[in-house]
Formats: sequence, structure tokens, C-alpha cells
Amino acid sequence: MERQKPAVGLDSGMVRVAVGSANPVKVGATERVVRDVFAGDDGAGESEAGPVTVAGVAVDSGVSEQPVGRTETLSGAENRAARALEADPDADY
Repeated sequence: MERQKPAVGLDSGMVRVAVGSANPVKVGATERVVRDVFAGDDGAGESEAGPVTVAGVAVDSGVSEQPVGRTETLSGAENRAARALEADPDADY
């Protein structure tokens, strides 16, 4: 089964992904995955729209520092994702 690349309809010439954390380990892990997902056939880490940039954004998760259970963990992750996009208006994802 062929992997489908995310739809990119951008005029900016690059793809920007915001990560709801400033933790360099989380940003780095996201960068590796995003580059793989958006990589062209040559694996260069560029989308059809151009280079891919990953930016860490320090945001509050809205849950306890050590969430307990699936519901709280997912809620915190969703909050961070939404808040990262709000905090970085140039982000596409």
C-alpha cells in the first residue's frame, strides 16, 4: 500500500509545522517524523510546496503536569496542538 502525503495547497513555498512544546527532544522527534511524511521521492524533507520547517511553541496543555489516564492525556495533547497553531499564525499544521 502506497503512503499518501498530506495535502499541500500552499502558496508560501514552504510548509511550517508548530509543535506545542519547546522541549528540544519533542521538537526533534516531530521534525524527524514530519520530514519523513513530507519527503519527496529523494527523501530530502521537502514537500511539493518547498522546505518543511518545524517550530516549537511553549504552550499550556490545560491539564495537570503529569496527566492521569487516556482522557486527560489526549485532552492535553489536543489542547497543545490547538494552542500551538493559535500561537504560530504562520503554521500550516
